[in-house]
Amino acid sequence: MPIVAYSKLKEGNKPLSANFSVKEFACKDGNDNIWIDSELVMLIQKIRDYFNKPIGPFNSAYRTPEHNAKEGGAKDSYHIKGQAIDFVIPGISLDAIAKCAETMGARGIELNRDKGYVHIDTRPTKYFWIQQGGKANTVSTFGGTAQKPTETPGVWKIGSTDKSAVINVQNALNKYGCKITVDGVFGRKTLEAVRFFQAGNNLAVDGIVGTKTWAKLQEGLKG
Repeated sequence: MPIVAYSKLKEGNKPLSANFSVKEFACKDGNDNIWIDSELVMLIQKIRDYFNKPIGPFNSAYRTPEHNAKEGGAKDSYHIKGQAIDFVIPGISLDAIAKCAETMGARGIELNRDKGYVHIDTRPTKYFWIQQGGKANTVSTFGGTAQKPTETPGVWKIGSTDKSAVINVQNALNKYGCKITVDGVFGRKTLEAVRFFQAGNNLAVDGIVGTKTWAKLQEGLKG
């Protein structure tokens, strides 16, 4: 999944998913530049959909290296790469949030009891831990049931069941001018819109949103 650079000033109000826009991922130091991982957006949207409750403002999302150092973050923090969010959901326990994040496929999860938030990131391999009493202890699970994918990750086509991902695709297609209903259902009209987009961008016209098609759609969201 692509990690894209945005401008808060020029693109802050651009939607990234059904409930999140560019500015929500901005660094707390006011920097205009924002790096955002598309996979992270889909992950936080899935968590939001599950609880059906607003999330944010985020405790922390993208961080510049300078701000990350002030926050005491690791030098190779996933926040610097636009691949991490620290957040809470009012009325939902941290344990329930961490469990949901595991179920939704987060590979990096921290339950921080000291500061009262859950951290998720899109690192390549699983790593879970609990921060409590000034100590970080690794755990094997938060009680979630990691769902086995029923379709190829990062590939969406007619009949796809990943509603949040399909909503992102539909929003991107509408930015291109396709004017389809954003409902999370990859049906015939979405299929036709994908083919129309592919034909206009020198892509294989197969109606499948794979790596190349999604990357090109992301360019449309950014531009």
